[in-house]
Amino acid sequence: DMEPVPELVSQGDLKPEPEPTQTTGSPETMLDEKEDGSATETRPVDADDAPDTTTEALAAETQSDVTGEESQGTPSGDQSGDQWEPQSEGEQSEGEQSEPQSDGSVSETGETQDTSTLGEPEEPPVFEGTPGGLVENGQPTFDSRLSDEMERFRHKSFEADVLAAAAGEDAIGAASAYIFGADEASSGDGLGISPSGSGDTSASTDPVDLLAIAMRDDPVINAYLPPTLLGFDMLADGWFHQPTTPRGGGKNKFKVCIDQGAKSWDSAYAVGLDNLFRGGVCFDEVTEDNCDDADVVIFNEGVFLWGGGHRNAQGNIELPPKSHKDQVYLYFAHEAAGTFGWELRENNVMQQFDYLGYFDRTTSAVWWPFGPTLRSMLSDFKFFTRPRKNRVPGVAWLAVDCLPLRTRILQEIGEHFPVFSLGSCQNNAQAPAGLPGRGSGDARFQDLMSTYMFYFAVENGGECPGYATEKVFLALTRGSVPIYFGDENVLATMPTPESFVDLKKFDTPTKLAARLHAIATDDAVFDSVHAWRYQDPTTWSPGFRQLIRVMSTDIKYGVCHVLQKGTDVYPAAAAQNECDFDFSVMGQRVDAWPDHGAIKNPLEHFSKTCEEAREECWTFKEPERYSVEEGVTPASEFTQGERDAGDTNAGDT
Repeated sequence: DMEPVPELVSQGDLKPEPEPTQTTGSPETMLDEKEDGSATETRPVDADDAPDTTTEALAAETQSDVTGEESQGTPSGDQSGDQWEPQSEGEQSEGEQSEPQSDGSVSETGETQDTSTLGEPEEPPVFEGTPGGLVENGQPTFDSRLSDEMERFRHKSFEADVLAAAAGEDAIGAASAYIFGADEASSGDGLGISPSGSGDTSASTDPVDLLAIAMRDDPVINAYLPPTLLGFDMLADGWFHQPTTPRGGGKNKFKVCIDQGAKSWDSAYAVGLDNLFRGGVCFDEVTEDNCDDADVVIFNEGVFLWGGGHRNAQGNIELPPKSHKDQVYLYFAHEAAGTFGWELRENNVMQQFDYLGYFDRTTSAVWWPFGPTLRSMLSDFKFFTRPRKNRVPGVAWLAVDCLPLRTRILQEIGEHFPVFSLGSCQNNAQAPAGLPGRGSGDARFQDLMSTYMFYFAVENGGECPGYATEKVFLALTRGSVPIYFGDENVLATMPTPESFVDLKKFDTPTKLAARLHAIATDDAVFDSVHAWRYQDPTTWSPGFRQLIRVMSTDIKYGVCHVLQKGTDVYPAAAAQNECDFDFSVMGQRVDAWPDHGAIKNPLEHFSKTCEEAREECWTFKEPERYSVEEGVTPASEFTQGERDAGDTNAGDT
């Protein structure tokens, strides 16, 4: 039922765009928790199979933002060290997308950059502590050295971050910064040093990032990433929506108004959101002031949920009347309809909008998920490669929201396997010293959190359609194996079935604990879980690769494609579905786990001899309790064919 792909127009045939009108101010953080989108094959895909076209401008994939998670704290009660409340320091708005300069050089802020002044790369700060690896208030520093080979690789990778930022829109230059004399590796398996750090390193002393090689070799089309839009054409006739009056920027150019201004938006984790607030593509002008003469008005969820905006005398949500019948109302939302996003379930609310931008790809016009970009994956690779022996063999969790569903599941896991709850919710362990606050999401955050073997990334709801937040993807890209569950559309955005631990695949908590122990202590099992990131990106699931493409592309392309195709292709805004709770995790209905009152202290499972991210510091007290039970097959015993088929007979595989 898709339209045929129209003839593509070369960028060289387009008239120069006028200087974009900038909005003032930067987004501010408002919400506590963010969501991510998921992929299905039900939406149209574009024909970006010719270089230098108007389809998605993938050569301009400059979003190197790395997002953060929730605020952290340290334990209260009898734990050593002073109280350390959740902090908000370190929050930042997302970096701006670069705009080409007349000389071709660009920076991440759109300004010409003199690379000669960059100097040496800035290393993460070192927090001086005691010989035991603690700072004064008892927080661990996790500053132990890796092997000499891995330390050299990390240093080169931090240097690459600086070079990639200086490269701006030069995708070849940015990708090449992360390739360390490994041209010949494009035909190999790319492993170099094995994920566990124990493999044969005779071929290469550096892990090889095949994603960087793919990006370098195909910087415009990115054919290793499935397309996401169908036949986007800026100069096509007959766009479904038309500007009410001709705009100075030329054909198919719209005046866009940001309702309540950019400062009313929650920027935390929304990679590339700033692109929505400035001109370009089909946005002739962006304003925050008077929306009366705008062709498109963009609303955001924060205004309604947290700001109490657009209410009538009865306290119900009521949008201002359109100033003309062809004005388009577009709503961007990032809360799950089954949890905080109650307004998404209301027909009388959603029918006031024309289109929805949301993470459920099957019901929204603009797919607005959370996930990694090409640049963030290249930058995080140095953290992903942290060896097994240099990770704390426990489950980390960083949360401020204590809704009972996920809290009780984690309490149960903590009865059988060590859990480090680092945030203010159910806190039972000190957060690492220097861990940035919520919304920072910088390299320091990813580096410190990569010291934990696992991350509990379960969402607040049950199975909410398409609902996946930044937490699972941040964990994936830094190599902390996510413990997770989700609906089929969410699971379609995971790189491989082995890349995460699916709680729905286990019928008892003890079998889950056995699986986690195997990953934490067995090089072969650890390597099988992490193998995906060392493989050619074309082997990753189509949904994950589409997610990367969407996250790496200016969001205005998605909005403009909706304006071009309208309801001929995209759904009109409508009420969203509730979350599903009628399924089991670890052998019990997801919302029926009992309340243990608190998460068990991880040291009840460990004998701890030092405060470093080294295997010898953390010895399981009762390793025999993690023996593999009948019916759970270790991943190391699976054939490659079974792994490729996503066989589900072995726990999370």
